[in-house]
Amino acid sequence: MAVSAYILGNGVLTGLAEARTAERVWTEHGIAPELVVANPVPIAFWQRETMWRGEGQRGRRVINLAEGMLPSIFALEVEAPAPIGMDDPRIAVAAERDPDVRAFLFWSRMPFAERQPDGSIMVWDQRFGHDVARGQFSVRIPPDGAVE
Repeated sequence: MAVSAYILGNGVLTGLAEARTAERVWTEHGIAPELVVANPVPIAFWQRETMWRGEGQRGRRVINLAEGMLPSIFALEVEAPAPIGMDDPRIAVAAERDPDVRAFLFWSRMPFAERQPDGSIMVWDQRFGHDVARGQFSVRIPPDGAVE
């Protein structure tokens, strides 16, 4: 019973964090998010790290659902909207030719792409955007789009 209540409570807090994030993104940037994902942060059950995307933009923040009652243990500077970058035609070509790219794009709920200085494209999943995990959840498309 206690486990069920814990799961239900976390589900409610996550839904609240997603709704507040969507509202703030609309208010602050005039963007209506198409997708918002909220993840619990360690220890601080009243906080959620949220990622959003909409209108070709993406962002991330930490929401304190108990503002004024409990402190923000995990603070994150609110990211300004950044392009999703998935409109480069080389991504679609690589997905057709490379099973790793195709599998990554099938698995990823929130893919985003960034052009690298060497002309290649790195595709990551926004949910795993932390520096620690970022390299583990990515795929590289070479500058010429050829399969590596």
